[in-house]
Amino acid sequence: MSESFRRVEPSEVSDLLERADFPWWIAGGWALDLYLGEPIRPRSDIDVAVLRRDQSALQQLLAGWDLRVATHERTLAAWDAGRQLDPPLHAIWAKPSGSTDWVCEFLLNEADDTNWIYRRDHRVRYPLASLMTSESNQIKVLPPEIVLLYKSKSPRVTDETDFHTTLPALDADRAEWLRTALATIDPGNPWIAALAETRG
Repeated sequence: MSESFRRVEPSEVSDLLERADFPWWIAGGWALDLYLGEPIRPRSDIDVAVLRRDQSALQQLLAGWDLRVATHERTLAAWDAGRQLDPPLHAIWAKPSGSTDWVCEFLLNEADDTNWIYRRDHRVRYPLASLMTSESNQIKVLPPEIVLLYKSKSPRVTDETDFHTTLPALDADRAEWLRTALATIDPGNPWIAALAETRG
């Protein structure tokens, strides 16, 4: 999957999804930048989180777009109209029909009636009510603790930079949620000690 992404600002995504009748959030590194109010580092692409149960509404909203599903074979498969995507499929690349560059990647997130559920370990949950009101600079964003949870698995140098830059800005509740989540799924993760220090 070597195709390129066009640099897109969160405000452009917000305009694109203005008519959406389902919740969505800027995810990934852009969400951290919005939370902090300034960029940590340059971003080459943009991720958008939606709930898996809203995938049909997403497909209908972007009717006429070129939508592809990222497979575990690192290929992009056509997302045929009406096709239901089940786990483990969760990533959808999107671009206007005929465009050479991808605009954004939609990430399907798991949830039940009351909680967002971590795709990699369903023991980790987050209240949907809190998620629904999560905004920064008037743009809907995935909370930083959830973004960092995703980045905690085999973090790259860039992920370490994102974590250590965002950590001082996390309030006690956010830091404790992330510390507890990591202790549940990866007790040896070195970020746990750094998060524990924020409580003292």
